[in-house]
Amino acid sequence: MSQRKRNKNDVFCPVPFIGIYYRGDDGLIQSCCWEQVEKRTDTINGVDNHIDQSESDIMRFWSGPIMKKMRHQFMTNEWPESCNGCKKIEEAGKPSPRQDWTWAWNMLDNSIEGKPNTSYIDADYGNSTHKPLYFDYRPDNICNLGCAMCSPAASSILEKMVKENPKLDKHHVLKNNVNYEKLGDEDSIIETALGPHTRRMKLNGGEPTISARIKSIYEKCIANDWAKNIELQFTTNFTNTNKTFTDILPQFKFINMSASLDGCGDTYNYTRHPAKWTPVTNNVLKVVTSDKLKAFNIGTNLVWSVTTAFTIRDWLPQLAKYYLELYDIRRAKALTALESGPDNRSNFRGIGLTINQCWSPRWVALSVLPDSFKEFVSEEIKVALAHPDVIEFATKDPRNPKHLAQFQTGLDIFTYSKKHLTLWQDHITIYDRARGTDITQLHPKYKELLTYGRP
Repeated sequence: MSQRKRNKNDVFCPVPFIGIYYRGDDGLIQSCCWEQVEKRTDTINGVDNHIDQSESDIMRFWSGPIMKKMRHQFMTNEWPESCNGCKKIEEAGKPSPRQDWTWAWNMLDNSIEGKPNTSYIDADYGNSTHKPLYFDYRPDNICNLGCAMCSPAASSILEKMVKENPKLDKHHVLKNNVNYEKLGDEDSIIETALGPHTRRMKLNGGEPTISARIKSIYEKCIANDWAKNIELQFTTNFTNTNKTFTDILPQFKFINMSASLDGCGDTYNYTRHPAKWTPVTNNVLKVVTSDKLKAFNIGTNLVWSVTTAFTIRDWLPQLAKYYLELYDIRRAKALTALESGPDNRSNFRGIGLTINQCWSPRWVALSVLPDSFKEFVSEEIKVALAHPDVIEFATKDPRNPKHLAQFQTGLDIFTYSKKHLTLWQDHITIYDRARGTDITQLHPKYKELLTYGRP
């Protein structure tokens, strides 16, 4: 195939042809973070999708049987089994990440520099460079928060909490599967994926602004003069505004920042404990209004889960109002940059809201909700979407109406599971006691949910 397909009726995803996802704490490697890999071994030749000491080369996986199989399936209009996350969303009639990630489509189009629309794809090497152009790296779980929809694999706070509360260490709850065994020379593994060919990099954790391993990757890209050609993407909780924002990020070609803002006010304070809404949003404004970062854009990630569901009519209008403030600030700065000279691009791409469905951990996914509770949430969504600030927010960016629709999509695609509800009922009190929180104080519906179906 000499060109990738882009017809919305075709089953095709650009990511396996341009990118790789690698998790440093356990060596998990796959195409993207949305892949849902239940079995850790591929059926082709028994190849495992973990890097170990004997196979510590990302490029071997890139051109190996697992990636070849996935690419071949997309090239023949088939869904890979591990891509069920996007498939389910599309079957519900909504746009999925593989459709919305325009940066990935654009990157595939331009995989031969200076020759747009002349890229080719193949099952063996992905794209015309034969290398991953995009690298998504999650080195460790170092974090200063223990968020309600997170897991020990991405939060050292939750890891410690689970060790102190073994009853939470259960499959589909907060199973502690962090592996600290050395995988050999971590830097040498990373270097097999990074290089002058790298055009986009995503670095998350944990919290990327406090990770020493992420800092070393920044320094490597800067020292090798790669940073100037790399668009950097990262998600941060904005609990601090350290030198990452002032000394490191300005050296990259472009910065795509996402602030993790799950709800507002009390809902945020519960979900992202021990962070507090006001100091965090003040930090976001501090970075956005600073003159240190020139070429950047900012958006927000929100995980749509049980902990944010019942209070949406309260927090969504507040979040929309905050977005409108950010929008005006960013637009004004972009116009100033554009007016200052032809060499300064405006860098204004709107202020987006990305809704991430909570697939894991299952005990806080929307599958916890019985149908009667989903009906309640659906009505609350309608009230929230009718608020004037939310309506105005929807007009500010062409992506926003599609993202706002993801709230109802989540209710549609998650089938109620008695097992998941029981997990939530059995463990939420233990979890809250360990964190010093109480979800029943957020909304009366949580008390009802605790006793639903119980004798």
